[in-house]
Parts: sequence; structure tokens; C-alpha cells
Amino acid sequence: MSSKKDVLQRFSLGLSLMFGLYWLFALWIAPRLSLSSFMRTILGYGLLYGLGSLIVYRLLVDQPPSTKPAIRLSAKTYGLLFCWFVLPSHYCLSW
Repeated sequence: MSSKKDVLQRFSLGLSLMFGLYWLFALWIAPRLSLSSFMRTILGYGLLYGLGSLIVYRLLVDQPPSTKPAIRLSAKTYGLLFCWFVLPSHYCLSW
């Protein structure tokens, strides 16, 4: 359980990151986009309230330590995944 002071500090950090992300977008990224003004506004609000709210939420929620074991994959599985996503599909059929 976190104290009230820690929660308020994380909340203020989350809000500052939320609005910092929006101002970064509004001042430097949006003017360089070749979109209409309406679309830039919608994208900015999406960043502010969508991604910004996610940042605040992730900072406020206490994350329990992961107790899941690590997944072990064989070298052949990694090879097949590489083949599937990078190479043309006819190379993968010979495996």
C-alpha cells in the first residue's frame, strides 16, 4: 500500500507527462504533418486523453511482481518465426 504522498507525487508526474506529450506534439510534430487542422486537433486530443490517461494509469497502479515463468523457445521456433515474418513464404515451406 502506497502512502498518500507517494500517490500524489506519481499523479503529478503523470499529469506533467500527459500535458508535456501534448505540447510536444502541438508545437513540434503537428505543424510538420500534412493533415488538415481538424485532423491534427483530433490526433492531439487522442494523444492527450488517450495515451496521456494510459500514462497516468500506469504510474498510479501498483504493479505486482511477475510470477510467470519465462517462456523458452527452441532455435528452430525462432528460425521459423524469422522465416515467416521476414523471408518470402516459399522458403518456409521446406522446413
